[in-house]
Amino acid sequence: MSKLLITNAGYGHTLSIIRNMAKDGIEIIAADTGKLACSCYSRYVKKCYTYTSPSKNEEKFISDLIEIIKKEKPDVFLPVSTETTVIVSKHKDKLKDLVKVPIADYDQMLTAHDKFKSIKLAEETGVPYPKTFILDSLDSLDKILNELGLPVIIKARLGTGIFARVNSKKEAIEKIKEFENVRCIKGVIEGKNPLIQEFIPGQIHDACVLFNKGKLRAVLTQKRLRTLPINGGPGILNETTNEPELIRYAEKLLSKINYHGPGLVEFMIDERDKKPKLLEINPKLWGTSNMSIAAGINFPLLAFKMAVEGDIKPVWNYKVGIRHKWPIPNGILYLKQSKNKIRDGLDLFNCFGKKNHCGLSIKDPLPDFFQISRMIIREIFPKKFNQWIENKFKKN
Repeated sequence: MSKLLITNAGYGHTLSIIRNMAKDGIEIIAADTGKLACSCYSRYVKKCYTYTSPSKNEEKFISDLIEIIKKEKPDVFLPVSTETTVIVSKHKDKLKDLVKVPIADYDQMLTAHDKFKSIKLAEETGVPYPKTFILDSLDSLDKILNELGLPVIIKARLGTGIFARVNSKKEAIEKIKEFENVRCIKGVIEGKNPLIQEFIPGQIHDACVLFNKGKLRAVLTQKRLRTLPINGGPGILNETTNEPELIRYAEKLLSKINYHGPGLVEFMIDERDKKPKLLEINPKLWGTSNMSIAAGINFPLLAFKMAVEGDIKPVWNYKVGIRHKWPIPNGILYLKQSKNKIRDGLDLFNCFGKKNHCGLSIKDPLPDFFQISRMIIREIFPKKFNQWIENKFKKN
């Protein structure tokens, strides 16, 4: 039987990947920083390990993984989060004789992960993108804001979810100072200066891709109908689409750097001219992997086969209009911000019908029950108590 080692066992989409990979007869070994990871309670996980948090000790994180790999001897190793994927890419040479790792090499990873580098890549390949500046110092802020107008988007060069829309110079300065304290992945960041971009009104669309040494092997497009936070961020209600222009742009970008492995290319469809503008590239497996699988493209399985066999036949066909939701806990958090709770609640909690998927499993209920229980505990008990619980079960 083939064997997979997968990280970030506490993520909802890791659980979805595990359930679907197990259906294809693959033995699953999961791992996370602590024992409270929901996937560790899945019937489809043979063993669950803990590793040192990469944010605390990068070298120990890698040595923990090597120890697990030597013990379990998996055929393929799939990191899931941005942090684990980037750091594993950085240390791929230490793993290459032990296990197959279908992710990009470090140079490719940095080009995709660094938002300014990806904007420069878009410029080189003729892919549209927002006007973008790197803030060298607060002295240049007035000039940039005059050039772009308000509102603007301020985002860190690295990481996901580290961004803000600001409507005044005062707000901009506050956010810039917040970003100065953002922890960056060791050895990845080239500078702490954030990006300032023009605000593009519209809807976020993604191209989900799998590349084999610069050759596109599978692709699917999707749009984000609901995000958390509400004004933009990760999608918690998504729908598959068919957008050939997004596919063309994603292929131009990533084939240029000989990209390898799974990734998500994020665009904003500009409501002013209806054209897509590149926002960023996420060089990893994405949160809506379960929707991709339900639509007919099992990207994690394809990545597994590509790693083992060297290549796969391209997969282009999938179902359009498939929806994926994260009702718990993200749906609950969204409704707290929503102005139309009845409408949004019906959308986010409708898990019925062939086109609606919520990542829940009747055959594997314990991880879902565990996630719901953890959400209730976080809501009821003080923050300090919840932090104590997390630390108690984390690997030192």
